[in-house]
Amino acid sequence: MSELSFFSTLQDIITLSDVELRNGIGSLSPHVVTEYVFYLRRELAKAQDDRAVVSRENERLQGITDEYRRENERLQSIIEKQQQSSHDLRLSRVSPSAPPDENNAANSSTSDPRFNSRPVYTVLPDSFPNVPGSIWVWAPDGRRPIGTIEFVQDGTVRWCHGAPHGYWKLKEGGRLLETYFNGTFHEIEYAADSKQAYLRTPRGHSARMWVKSKRTAI
Repeated sequence: MSELSFFSTLQDIITLSDVELRNGIGSLSPHVVTEYVFYLRRELAKAQDDRAVVSRENERLQGITDEYRRENERLQSIIEKQQQSSHDLRLSRVSPSAPPDENNAANSSTSDPRFNSRPVYTVLPDSFPNVPGSIWVWAPDGRRPIGTIEFVQDGTVRWCHGAPHGYWKLKEGGRLLETYFNGTFHEIEYAADSKQAYLRTPRGHSARMWVKSKRTAI
């Protein structure tokens, strides 16, 4: 334990424990005691400033948290409204006309608007029906079938009952069919109203396909 005396300095005091200071404070000079009092006051003011800074930071962080919560609630409300609107729009979607009669498709007029454009969607396209193992009629101009596509169970494609090649897979929750056959990449969307599928990619093409029936002659 350090011995305090009349000649002890402020540095001697502040390094002591409370017990040592209490036992020897009576031997200190008035000047050193005064320095020690001012030292304690400065330390107290510093601690109060630190607490004020911490308090301000806590208030700022609380404000940021509250703003984040309000923004999250606002976005959640927008999402719920969009979901409801999407549901309502699906019921009123502008659907394409009925599919052309398969036997008369080759004789259809080129001015028929059914063959000149893809359907107009106000919401997401429908999910494809059972694709694995299904056979579809392919009409590159949207009206004249030229062959069939079989989407084989193993993920390959058969063109006109030929050898398996390329690939196919469903994307976007089953709403988009990606396939590669005959050296060309396609992305295809399905419309349940017309029971036909339409090209998304490549753009600018009017190709369509629909499930092959027993009446289809290819």
